[in-house]
Amino acid sequence: NVNYPASKITWAVPFNKQPVTGQFEKWDAKIAFDPAHLETSSIAVTIDLTSVASQDANRDATLKGPDFFNTATTPTATFTSNKITKTSKGYVAAGMLTLGGITKPLALPFTVDINGSKASGQARVMFSRNAFGIGKGQWKSATEIADMVEVTILITADAAPAK
Repeated sequence: NVNYPASKITWAVPFNKQPVTGQFEKWDAKIAFDPAHLETSSIAVTIDLTSVASQDANRDATLKGPDFFNTATTPTATFTSNKITKTSKGYVAAGMLTLGGITKPLALPFTVDINGSKASGQARVMFSRNAFGIGKGQWKSATEIADMVEVTILITADAAPAK
């Protein structure tokens, strides 16, 4: 069970070569992870894009608008894994990311630390916002806002026995 108050999904993107960061305040994760049984492990995350928070109300309104997330028609983003594999640095969840009404494959590298009944995980991934149509009109160019966005996921959870 995810401990939401102790977990977060953040993002960072350079704007005029200065870092702009924020987070999503509402999201849901369904995680079934067993390092001994990766074949039955899975990750599914749904992010409420209307909960974007960057410490700037005007920027948040712009991000929710038609040039970016267009939350009126696509209020959520989802990632669903279809395979999890072990790597030398941790794990990779290969799956599909749906953002802005566009679905594309995404490899999500992550690490997990299981200590008794507590588990913590961290994932960091970079992807092209333009590949998902995020940033239209004056914002499409990567001149002001970089095309590559970094998303970091920190999850704390109570490990539950497999059912």
